[in-house]
Amino acid sequence: KMIGSFDSGSYEFVNGLSLSHGDLEKITSHLLSSLLEGSGLSPDDIDFLSAYSDAFAKFEDPEEETELIREILGSCRTQLGGESKVSEPESPKIAANEPKSEMISTGANFILKSRDDLNVQPHVFLDLSTCFSGLAYSSGSKREVEVLVSGLGSAVLDALARGHPDVNSQYGSTLQISDPTGETYEEESSQLASQVAEQVRIRRAPSGTRRIGSIPVDVRESYDQKVKLIGCDVGKNESELDNIIEIGREASSYGTATIQRVIDLSFARLIGKMTRSLYEEGIIETGSGLCVSGRENFSKEKREEVKTLLVEMGLEKIAEKTVFVDNPASYYGVIKA
Repeated sequence: KMIGSFDSGSYEFVNGLSLSHGDLEKITSHLLSSLLEGSGLSPDDIDFLSAYSDAFAKFEDPEEETELIREILGSCRTQLGGESKVSEPESPKIAANEPKSEMISTGANFILKSRDDLNVQPHVFLDLSTCFSGLAYSSGSKREVEVLVSGLGSAVLDALARGHPDVNSQYGSTLQISDPTGETYEEESSQLASQVAEQVRIRRAPSGTRRIGSIPVDVRESYDQKVKLIGCDVGKNESELDNIIEIGREASSYGTATIQRVIDLSFARLIGKMTRSLYEEGIIETGSGLCVSGRENFSKEKREEVKTLLVEMGLEKIAEKTVFVDNPASYYGVIKA
C-alpha cells in the first residue's frame, strides 16, 4: 500500500507514514532477507527477480509505475549479487497495471498446464487480487492482446468488509473477516449484493479518461495500439466507495455469515459484469475459456456463484470453461527463470 512521491524524494504510505528512499531500501532489503531465510534459499539460488506494484494513487502517468519498480529492484541488487539477476521492468504505456496483467496471464497458463484435472486453454484472464487486472488475447495463433482490464477490483470487496465492526474502517480487507458462522440471510444478501453491483460501472474507457479507480491510463495509446481498455470504477476515480462501506455496515447488521455471503455474491457479480462487457465488445464468444484469479484459494461457494451467474446470463458454455487459480503473478518469475 505504498505510493511514490518522486518530486519530494520520499515515499508516502496510505496510513500517513513518510519514508525516504534510504528507508525504502532498508525495508526492501530486510523483506528480501526475510524471504530468503524463510524459504531456506541463498542469493545464489535466485536466477531471476521481478516485481510489480499496485501502488498507483499519486501517479499521474502509467510509466511512473516503472520508476517505483526500479527503486525496489535496485534495493535488491547488492543482496543478490549483481545486475543479471534483476529484471529490467517493462514500462506500461496504456495502463499502470499493464505489467501485472501480463504476469497474471503468464503465471496462470503455467499453473493450468501443471494441473492434470484442467483441460482448458483460456484466452481471457481476469484478476481481482488488488486492482481489477487482466487481459484478453485474440483467439488466433499470434495471441495478440485485444483487451486490457483496469480499475477497481478487490477494493470494492474490501470496502464491503470495512463495514464490519472487526475490520479496520480505513485500511481493512476481506482477509480480516474471520469465523463467518451464524445464520445467513439469503434474500437480504442477494438484495445487498445487487446494490453493490448497481454502484459499480464497467465499460470501455471513454476518450479523455486519465484514471480508472486509482490507476493512471492513456486511452489515446490504447487506440494507437488497437487495444480495448475496459475499466471498472465506483463513482469517478473510486469517489463513491463510501457507499459500498455503508452497504457493508447493513450486511454486518445481519451477522458475519451474511456479510461474507454478500462479499461472495458481489465477487461473482463483478466477474459477471466484466464478462458481459467483454461479450458485448465481441471479445468473448459463447465457447471462450475464462480464467479467474485473485489473492486467495477460492472457496467452493465463490466458484459456484460465478458459474451460476454466467449460466443465468446465458453464457453456459463459458461457465463450463471457467477455471480458477490463486495468485498467478507470483509464478511469472518461475517462467522467466
